[in-house]
Amino acid sequence: MLDPSAPPQAAWLDLLFPIVLAGGLLISPWPVWGLFFYLTIPAFVLYRLSTGWRLPWRDSSVACALALILWSTAALAWGQDPSGINASKWLWLGNGLSTLAFFIAWLIASDATKSRAWLEPALLIGGAGNAIFAIAWHFVRNSTDDRMWGWGLSGQPVLGGAIMAVMFVLTLDHLLRTRKFLMLHVAGLALFAAFMLLSGSRAPIFATAVGTTYLLRRENWRIWAGMAVAGFSAACLIFLLFPGWIRHIMVDVASRGADSHIVIWRAAIAAIAVHPVLGYGPTARLALVIPGLPHPFPHNLYLSLLFYSGAVGLVLFIGLIFSLLTRACWAHTGRVALCLVPLITGLSDLGQIMKGPSPIWYIFWVPVLLLLTDLRRSPSAAGALGASQHSNGEGSRLASHADRQTA
Repeated sequence: MLDPSAPPQAAWLDLLFPIVLAGGLLISPWPVWGLFFYLTIPAFVLYRLSTGWRLPWRDSSVACALALILWSTAALAWGQDPSGINASKWLWLGNGLSTLAFFIAWLIASDATKSRAWLEPALLIGGAGNAIFAIAWHFVRNSTDDRMWGWGLSGQPVLGGAIMAVMFVLTLDHLLRTRKFLMLHVAGLALFAAFMLLSGSRAPIFATAVGTTYLLRRENWRIWAGMAVAGFSAACLIFLLFPGWIRHIMVDVASRGADSHIVIWRAAIAAIAVHPVLGYGPTARLALVIPGLPHPFPHNLYLSLLFYSGAVGLVLFIGLIFSLLTRACWAHTGRVALCLVPLITGLSDLGQIMKGPSPIWYIFWVPVLLLLTDLRRSPSAAGALGASQHSNGEGSRLASHADRQTA
């Protein structure tokens, strides 16, 4: 549960982290936002720690996440690079500390009522702004590229598509929670869907479909029908307005095949077999040269965890996800759908989850932290856990009393 004894903070600090969160999606080029983060968030975290805020490390999910970040960073000590590039370990130490600062800053913000209330709007506003900028710039350039390259953090098509998949599911979850501002939510859904379609990213689109199905599984059939009609109508409208463009995208998606993924995965598995327990550390790259893609990363979230952090890192990751999902069973929260996006997208892409200011924060850590925030505030999850503990304690007392009577 949230710490009720957490000291109040200055009013302007309530908005600092949400502003940085939205800025990551709105500011381009990407390094400018990174500089903004470095100048504000580490100092913010240190200040709040110095004023009495306590890290909730006893929370099982928080403990697993911290262990995963710290282990992935500690892998620098024994890491080696089979590609021979040997990237700076100091750079990757900074990446690990930045991820830790982002994680702690979110926890601090979620413990403050005003700041917590702005986390979700900051994401939705930033995501919508990013999609608008990216799509507008794409058409202003009259680009003939096969795929749209996004704006700032969403610049790479797959990563940008994954960010928009998170935003799509978050928007739908917000609509189902509030049942307000229908047209505004529908406009957001259309915007994020258009971005994914333009980026031609297959895995994020599939992850969005799975997340949407999860959210709608308990809804009235009218909601299903409305979503189906709206989606079909939008698809027909787009095809009528841009028939040649749609055909071009469909041909491009079909012709890309596996995008060298099979070759990369085989190389990753062979490398993992050499150092299966501890991994190669975050500076490593595969000793593989593909035309246009020299020394790639494993292009699979789970292989990446094994390659960089070894079996220990993968076990910590599984522990984090298991902790979140088991607690979510008590809370009945739709936030689980958000976590499905990185878990499914990661089957065909994604790399290290420990980086400096980067897209992976919005693809992996934001869904995890949104679900974690929901669980820490959920009376049903806490009540169920407390009831279970009370039941176990009562059962032990009754058993002890029965034993004394028998004796």
